[in-house]
Amino acid sequence: PNDFPRSRLTADVPVSVTDFEKATASIAAAEEKAWEAEVGATLTIPLRITWREEFNGASIKLKPFGTVFAGVKPIDLPIKASTAEVVLDLAALKTPPGDHVLAFSGIGVVKHRVNPDVVKVAEEAQQRATQEVAALTAAAKALAEQAAKAPDAEKAEAGKAAAHALEKQKAAEAALAAATAHVKAMTAAAAPKDILDFVVSEPIRISVKAAPAAKPQ
Repeated sequence: PNDFPRSRLTADVPVSVTDFEKATASIAAAEEKAWEAEVGATLTIPLRITWREEFNGASIKLKPFGTVFAGVKPIDLPIKASTAEVVLDLAALKTPPGDHVLAFSGIGVVKHRVNPDVVKVAEEAQQRATQEVAALTAAAKALAEQAAKAPDAEKAEAGKAAAHALEKQKAAEAALAAATAHVKAMTAAAAPKDILDFVVSEPIRISVKAAPAAKPQ
């Protein structure tokens, strides 16, 4: 509790990208383009939202960031809403002509599962181990029956084959037990846990055009 983080300058910033754990939610403009409006106009931008995790509560508050749009009111985004819209009063915001970028961010409580696909992989391995046990058990049983009925001259060899088959059966049963334990461990590790997640929208490009010059009388 008495430890404090230490800051230091660095020339490099490492970035890690994973393909098995995606953002809990994605927010972006409905179209990937520069949204255009004249100075002083009202600009409405539709948003599309993709939810990938279960969020707690009824909504999350999205706050704008970007110096030009600091005065934009926060958005109360209902959980599971697939669309929303941003209405920008460029006159009230005193947005100057030029190309600008607007984005939103918010914090929500998410029931997050860490890499849930590992459970499916573990269950598939358990299923293969179950099938292996069934096949080797049947083979061991058949060889044991053959050894019991074998003539005296063949009994020793048949007994060895039956014993070897039984060993393979026991090894498969041990592998199945390990696979079953692995499924249990992975299921527990991937169980949903409440976490605070920082949701950030994709940047929205906005191009504000100067009002056309007044025509001379």
